[in-house]
Amino acid sequence: MLRPSVALLSKQYDNLLWKIVKTGDHRLPKGTTSWGLAAVHRDSTTAARTFTTGQPCPAVGWATATGPLNEDNPSAWPSYSGDGLRVATTEVDTDGALWSALSAEGVTCDRPVLVAYAEEDLVGDDSDGDADGAAVRVRRLYVVADIDVMVLLQTHGAGADLRGLKLAEGIPDMGMALMYGATYDQVGEVFGKNADLRDYGDALKRGETHDFYLSLIAVIFEHIDRWHGVTPEQRTRIRKSPYRFVLARSHDLTIAQATAYLDVAADVPLATFGRACQAATPEEIVEASAICYLPLYAYSRLGRVGHQQAMNQAAAIPF
Repeated sequence: MLRPSVALLSKQYDNLLWKIVKTGDHRLPKGTTSWGLAAVHRDSTTAARTFTTGQPCPAVGWATATGPLNEDNPSAWPSYSGDGLRVATTEVDTDGALWSALSAEGVTCDRPVLVAYAEEDLVGDDSDGDADGAAVRVRRLYVVADIDVMVLLQTHGAGADLRGLKLAEGIPDMGMALMYGATYDQVGEVFGKNADLRDYGDALKRGETHDFYLSLIAVIFEHIDRWHGVTPEQRTRIRKSPYRFVLARSHDLTIAQATAYLDVAADVPLATFGRACQAATPEEIVEASAICYLPLYAYSRLGRVGHQQAMNQAAAIPF
């Protein structure tokens, strides 16, 4: 069932597949029961389109997998060219990540096609734990319309589920900011100030407002050149990610340590990073965070183990 919203961590986000269907006043073609999006490759010189399996994609109408179908394949992924067509959809997994499923095929999400399919044509789905979003595999589908995702984001992006969104055009990393409530114009305003939109999105996710973030940028820009000992490279990093820098400083990290925190994965907890800072240099922590489990690395370093040995110990344990 196609629902207007997606549940994620007890919050509701707009389902853009539902928006596409409703705002475009689309109707299911005869012989179909469900909606989805299909990724396509586009030839810029001939306007020809192909599905990611290499099969031609019609402008409108039915497309049938060339076959033969692999009867032993229960997943949403074709085993080879001809083994069905992959469709990103929230019809089966109502809270699944639509855009992750679409971009998982290595194609950006800028210009997919809206498709319809029949339940009787399903030959595989992501119920086996597919981590690449909400998708199904079908023996045939009906191409309904081309979708311009940039236009969609400008009109309906704020508050929508945009997990896994990958664009070739437009502003990099806008998905997280839009998902947590920013309008397209607000994203452009922050981007114009040379800030990192992942930092901006993190602030919105934590409940800060757009105006608060702009004021934070202004304060950082006003004072950063007066801070003693800050290198030009650190100034550049702090200017791009003021929110994460201020959060790090609020955990009693030095300017050097807080700046180093900006270079680790966004999902590394500040408490873990701060613990590692008790026994390792910022440069060592950044290197370790890229290749091993940081809490174990920090634990080893606090036990007076050297940098390389601690990395080896943390990397040896599977997670």
